[in-house]
Amino acid sequence: MSDLLHHLFVATDPHLRFDIAEVAYRYDRNHPNAFDLFLACTLPFAKKAAHRKAQKLFFYPSDWQVELMYDGAVAAAVDVFQRNVTLSPTPNAFRRYLLRALYCGMLKGYFASRKTVTFAQSEIVRAIRTQRRPSRNTVEEEMIATNSWSR
Repeated sequence: MSDLLHHLFVATDPHLRFDIAEVAYRYDRNHPNAFDLFLACTLPFAKKAAHRKAQKLFFYPSDWQVELMYDGAVAAAVDVFQRNVTLSPTPNAFRRYLLRALYCGMLKGYFASRKTVTFAQSEIVRAIRTQRRPSRNTVEEEMIATNSWSR
């Protein structure tokens, strides 16, 4: 089983991963290895999605930012399996549901982190402090204004 999970995690076609994860989610939830199969198939999607989203949000994302997003996506994948939501029988319903959950989990994982909120607040305060107007010499401005009227 370990070799199968490793193969699914590393070297399998993404379409096959979706199909196996869907079978484990919809039809074989009570099998002792269903959760392991589901995670082995969905965690590569979480990793890839976290890297892509981090590169879209930040030009040069730090490992910490990518890790927060990945942790959120993993938590969302676990939550998807544990919730057992009944999906419609339409084509690709599972794929859309899973990818949406991973995406929302990534953002929630990043922005709900206490460290991120503190970091974002300090960045906002720093940006406000550095955008002060330069001090003006009002006497000089009045002299320039009166000289331009006298011409």
